[in-house]
Amino acid sequence: MNEGNDNEYYTFDIPLPKGTRPAAPLGTSNAAAACTFSDSVLKAELYTKIGKTLSDTQSLQDMPYKPWPYMVKIEQTAAPDAGSPKCVDLSGNNLGDFSAQGGECGCEYVNTGM
Repeated sequence: MNEGNDNEYYTFDIPLPKGTRPAAPLGTSNAAAACTFSDSVLKAELYTKIGKTLSDTQSLQDMPYKPWPYMVKIEQTAAPDAGSPKCVDLSGNNLGDFSAQGGECGCEYVNTGM
């Protein structure tokens, strides 16, 4: 996107189910649960000229590959609908309808103070 400009970047979107484990037991059986938001999307923007302003964590510095030296924006969003999230117990049994109500929710990571 914006090829040749100072704010040039690569972008991609990937459907990526988001799994979560609720801290409290769910359902009438008071069972431990695993829930999945099946309609989640991971979106990334990898800039090619805008430098990052936040330093890499030590764990990234120790990786066998070189960290991306420019600004990055990563966002995972879910637009809940009927049947999402689907929550099951440790045996895979459905624990009921925990459909999320309301608008889109998400998490974002950026490596710049912008």
